[in-house]
Amino acid sequence: DHYVPWFAAPLFDDDDEKDDLMADLMDDLDDLDESPAVLREEDSPARRRVAVSSDSKKKKTPKKEKWPWRSQVCETLAYCVRAHGYQIKYFLLRSTAVVRVATLASSPRSSRAFRLATVRFVRACVGVFKSDDFYARYLVKNGTLGPVLALVGTVKADSLVACAVAELVDFVRSENVAIVVEHIVHHHADKLAVSETHKKLLEGLRERLEQNEDLAHESAQTLALPEIVTESASSSSSSFTGRSSSTT
Repeated sequence: DHYVPWFAAPLFDDDDEKDDLMADLMDDLDDLDESPAVLREEDSPARRRVAVSSDSKKKKTPKKEKWPWRSQVCETLAYCVRAHGYQIKYFLLRSTAVVRVATLASSPRSSRAFRLATVRFVRACVGVFKSDDFYARYLVKNGTLGPVLALVGTVKADSLVACAVAELVDFVRSENVAIVVEHIVHHHADKLAVSETHKKLLEGLRERLEQNEDLAHESAQTLALPEIVTESASSSSSSFTGRSSSTT
């Protein structure tokens, strides 16, 4: 409660987005041919402000150096999920750290190490909370799995990231995390269809989903059978009572 929010702060750092906006603004000013005089003048206040911001941006830590920090944060959070599942679960629900990690992994600026750490983090969450339907619905509702599964299309089929995603999908199938199985088959099948290896895993998920649906149908029939037996017994008893009264 005291240290994990501070430790996860690099995941919620928006300096990358601000730097990109400033870079776009500088490009627009350089490419602008017909601009107002205040922007064309070299010593204009507007251009000086932009130049000062650009110089300060260059003196900052390069953006690529932030990703190792974030990778370490993901790895440590994954360990916390495995070792302190009960306590870390409520932090993740309050802070939306899982959603933020998945969003950062989908960025084209993210490093391969961070993407791999993201898959491991999500895998730890699914593995520890596989029997918690509420948490599984949270992962599904907030779109955590989509960006992670989409990583398959951005890397080679035999890369570590693709293999980690394959292990995640196979774990969901083997452990039969029913909510996640249904969500992947219905909403993210196209993301797994880009690789032959992941296509086979997708077929396994579809078979698992069919088994779950058949089992649910059989369970519904089993629950409905006692009601049918009770109704037939009641009708038989009433008819027998009617015949006995008529005989008397």
